[in-house]
Amino acid sequence: MKIKKSTLKDFYIKRNDCLNFFKNTKIVSQNFNERQFEIEGTLSDETLSSTYEIKVEYSALTSRGPKIYILNLNTDVPLNKIPHVYEVNANYIRICLTYPGYIEYRREDVFSKNFFLWTIEWLVFFELFEITGTWFGNGKHPKVKKEQR
Repeated sequence: MKIKKSTLKDFYIKRNDCLNFFKNTKIVSQNFNERQFEIEGTLSDETLSSTYEIKVEYSALTSRGPKIYILNLNTDVPLNKIPHVYEVNANYIRICLTYPGYIEYRREDVFSKNFFLWTIEWLVFFELFEITGTWFGNGKHPKVKKEQR
């Protein structure tokens, strides 16, 4: 399958979507030629009990969707015990929002219509997991190696 080249206009639309969706946003890095950006911001929603620090990494040339990280997660749950994450270390967790190989969004979609709403949903499931020890979210998760905290 040939990957459709991302236009600069698409890059700006996705980047600005991130800047407008989260609060307290800052551009950590961006490369217009490579169609890459990293943006950090905060997320709180009436369904969430906490405010979360979020990082979004996107590279239009190498990935289908963004990588979403929760930074400095304040929890008593050992990070390596949290379900549906791709990567864990002391500073962040990269959360699992899609299953590799499934086409769950179209490249032209803005992230606020899918990935960011899925992030809120993931955080609601996480808060329930903190209380109950049960993950109420559905879906598959690929096996990944998680670092110990």
